[in-house]
Amino acid sequence: PRWIGVLPSAARLFGLILFVGLPEELLFRGRMQEAFTRILTPRLGLLVASVVFGLSHIVKSPWPNWRYALLATLAGLAYGWVYQRTRRLSAAAVPHGTIDWIWSTFLHS
Repeated sequence: PRWIGVLPSAARLFGLILFVGLPEELLFRGRMQEAFTRILTPRLGLLVASVVFGLSHIVKSPWPNWRYALLATLAGLAYGWVYQRTRRLSAAAVPHGTIDWIWSTFLHS
């Protein structure tokens, strides 16, 4: 764990939600999932957008990181499901940024 204090950690959390979670969810849920849902079905739209989301994370070291891509695909399914249910990007962006914060603060070596 790399605890850096309350204020820096809160700032990192806010930054990850605002600058990672929100833009990624805007792209993958707000644009991609919506487009695939219109072309296909809601379930297939969710699935395709989640797989693309997962594959976009394959570049994590060591490349290709299939395990991380699979984990991101599963997370994408969860974020996409929440977005489908609520129709709010923030409902997907907040947990996305929070999970990135937990990973970067406590789990990343």
